[in-house]
Order: sequence, then C-alpha cells, then structure tokens
Amino acid sequence: MHNENWNDLRYVLAVGRAGSLNAAARDLGVNHATVLRRIRAFEERCKRQIFHKTQSGYILDSNINDILDVIQDMEESAARIKRILASEATELSGLVRLTSTDSICQYVLPDIIRDLQVEHPGIQIELNATNQRLNMFLPEADLTIRPTLDEPKDLRARKAGVMRFEIFATKAFWGENLGSSFEELRWLGVSKALSQSPVGVWMDENLPLGTIKFRADSFLVLRSLAINGNGACILPSFLVREGDPLVRNPKMDLTLKTNVWVAGHEDLERNPHITTCARFLTAALSKVMAE
Repeated sequence: MHNENWNDLRYVLAVGRAGSLNAAARDLGVNHATVLRRIRAFEERCKRQIFHKTQSGYILDSNINDILDVIQDMEESAARIKRILASEATELSGLVRLTSTDSICQYVLPDIIRDLQVEHPGIQIELNATNQRLNMFLPEADLTIRPTLDEPKDLRARKAGVMRFEIFATKAFWGENLGSSFEELRWLGVSKALSQSPVGVWMDENLPLGTIKFRADSFLVLRSLAINGNGACILPSFLVREGDPLVRNPKMDLTLKTNVWVAGHEDLERNPHITTCARFLTAALSKVMAE
C-alpha cells in the first residue's frame, strides 16, 4: 500500500462518519463526484473494498472498523501540530475561528466583534453559528462561546457571565390566556440540540407533552413564531428588547439560568491574537450578560 497523506485519508473519515457521499461532500465543502473519486482511488491503492454501498448509505467493511479510530487520531494530531505552530506567532494579527449559538451570533456578537476589530484591526474573525456541540479537539474552531452550566472539560475556559431565560409572548396572547396556568398554555418548545438546555430540561419536567404544539432547535425560530402569536416560549432575555412585540407576563414569574463560557484549546494559549480575542470576548460578554 502506498503511503497515504492526510488529504487522502480525510475523505475516508468523512464518509465513515457521515455514512453517505452527499453528507461527506457537504462536510468537506466539495461535490459528490470528488468524494466518490477519492474513495475509489483509495480503494484501488489498498487493493480492497473499504466501503459497502447499502440502501441506508455507505457502510465501512466490518473487518476494518478500527481504521476510522486510527484516522481520527491522525486528524487530532495534525490539528494539534497546526495549533502548536500557530502559537509561535508574535504579532497581534491573524484569523480567529469562532463558534457560538445562532442567538448569540446574531444578537450579541456583532457589536462585540466591531469593538474588538477597532481595538485590534489585525485580527480577522470567521464566525460559525450553530447550536450543535462541536468537538473542540478537531480543527473546527479556535474559540467557542457556549452557554452551559458546567465548565467545558479539557479546554481552557473563561466564565463570561450568566445567561437568563424568561417566558415571552405577545400582549394579545397573554390577553387571550388570562388566568391560565403553565399547563394550560399553548407552548413553543425546544428540540434536538437545545433539549439539554435549561429550557428543554424545565419543559420536560414541568409541561404535559400535549401543551407543546411546536418545537425547534433554534431560539430565533421560536422567537419568530411567538411574535406571530403561535404561543408562549422561553427565550434568552437578550433576545427581547425595548419596543419588541414580545413581553413578559408579570403573573408568570420564571427565570432560568446557565453560565456562558469562552473556551479554546490549551495549545493556543501562547498564541497572542487568539488569547487577546478570548480575553476581549470574556470581558465584553460579562457586561452584556450582566444587564
């Protein structure tokens, strides 16, 4: 077998993870044909079939299941090499790949990033908005801003305040539901990535399933539906501002809380522009979350 470089092996890893060529192509940012060509070329060099095509997708040959673990170890090692080399930078400039939830990206970070780049014009930001938890040991982000109660494990984490959640709906909705209890309201709930958030946990523990008429994995989606009068929802407090169509119901006092963390790889702590960005974000978020 020829010596394989990482660029070849990452196609095998992507298909093995995703289980389909199309999903792997989306993850890699290439087209379906490119993934198929690279997989076939790899199999030809190995002189054996690596994947079996089934109705449910591409399945790795059961005799070589361990190959994905080995390739993933290579991916993590390659990412760490890049981080260590990047940490030797001395100038306060460079790209910072930042990820956070869609709500924080749209409602909190624009002003903070503007102020950061005014103070440090050499820093560029690449922002990935997602509510999915990312594996910080892979080269998906340098820093993540995550609302979670416990400090992220195996990362250099800085606490950046407390996120509060409250119940919101339109004035018309509250008027139509005077005297209703929590269990009698029409609710808009969370799903998937947000199911373990304080909102998801509270709803599962306190609301009958029949009262949750709609679910989404985005607080921004729930906000839009609530504005249209579809029901009541629990949102991060920063999503509702003065003059907003949504209001709190003073008779339904509920506040949920979780911590907000700015976290990144330990290997990057010596990297000036990433460390500066982490400290700036932590200080700025602490002010926003304290409001």
